[in-house]
Amino acid sequence: MFTFDSRKPLVLGLGCDAVADDGFGPAVAAALKADPLVRARADVACLTWSGHPLLELLQDRPRVLILDVVRTGEVAPGTLRTFAADLAVRTYNTLGRGSVCISHALNLGRHLGYVMPRRVEVMACEAQDLETAAAGLTCPVAEAVPRAVRLVRNWLEPPEKPFLPLRERRGSGSRAWHANR
Repeated sequence: MFTFDSRKPLVLGLGCDAVADDGFGPAVAAALKADPLVRARADVACLTWSGHPLLELLQDRPRVLILDVVRTGEVAPGTLRTFAADLAVRTYNTLGRGSVCISHALNLGRHLGYVMPRRVEVMACEAQDLETAAAGLTCPVAEAVPRAVRLVRNWLEPPEKPFLPLRERRGSGSRAWHANR
């Protein structure tokens, strides 16, 4: 189905750009695909949901970054958060019919004998609108796209390490990780 070099890291945008902020993953992936340096260092792909094609994309990868949206109501729309996929946090496109939680997909792949990535991270953007059937992101989410692109480029820089720099912002009892702006 896909023709990529599985020795490279994978950056995977999840979402549907025909539903307002659900297009965050595809928007970031499109910007990354336009960058020759990114294309030389990683495979960049998009899926509209995280079902069975996800296993094929994950197989044999050294590491993977998944781009998706969340709506928690805990932070402002456009806030970027990163976390390890093994935390079983469900993002918007890992909740729908036919979708698979990323940590479950990794466990299923291992059970089936696939070589799964050593490290899978998720960058999730807090969404404002996930109901409107309209192409185009809301302003706060659109403004997060260039920040997300910068973070992904940093993620691809050797030596391979998790997202840095991140800072913790505390307020009103919630914790969110924000990319330095």
